[in-house]
Amino acid sequence: MGNDLMTLVRERKPDFEALLEGTAMTADRFVNLFFAGMEKSYYLQRCAKESPETLLRALMQAAAVGVECNTPLQHACIIPRQSNNKWTANFQMMFRGLMYLAVVHGSVSDWRAEA
Repeated sequence: MGNDLMTLVRERKPDFEALLEGTAMTADRFVNLFFAGMEKSYYLQRCAKESPETLLRALMQAAAVGVECNTPLQHACIIPRQSNNKWTANFQMMFRGLMYLAVVHGSVSDWRAEA
């Protein structure tokens, strides 16, 4: 993992704390989950080397929404993509994360899926 990314994340820790205020997640937990997920993905590590600012942007987007990335909960993920021979990271909400947010914010009390 790139030291540039770790430095960027450490510098932005107060921003993460502000974005996660009012949620059950702490900034330390959020960042630790992110780095644990990065250790498992070769392509996210490439993003960290080639464009750490895109990973930071994706992480900030996840914090703004208040969901965990790349965890078994499958609320959201950070997807590495290659464009013009450069790897970048993109934030992507998943349907479980959308359902979670709808329930947490009181927009939906119950849902059901039928085939």
